[in-house]
Amino acid sequence: MFTAVTRRAFLATSAGALATLSVAACPKAVQAATRFAPTGAVYGRAGREGIPPGTASAPSRGEVILLDGRVLEASHDTSQRIRAGGSVLLSPDGRGGWTILYAEFQG
Repeated sequence: MFTAVTRRAFLATSAGALATLSVAACPKAVQAATRFAPTGAVYGRAGREGIPPGTASAPSRGEVILLDGRVLEASHDTSQRIRAGGSVLLSPDGRGGWTILYAEFQG
């Protein structure tokens, strides 16, 4: 005995089945794809090189590693060097980049 199935119902069911199979096969890929960029202040640590001193007119740039392992480049406009592995608090700068609000300086 046959049951009539609309095209829409068939496509919706097929799409759901394929999505379920792909999530089961690659759960880490789904997690990586769903990580969004931070939208506010975020904590991290300065990279292996630290971040050199900068000025307001010529900020330096350095690598910051977030808690989830992502790496961002942030600008630094203070005359003190940030030591490697030093804690930093970042904020979006309004131009698509990141700026350092607070840091542990070389001590």
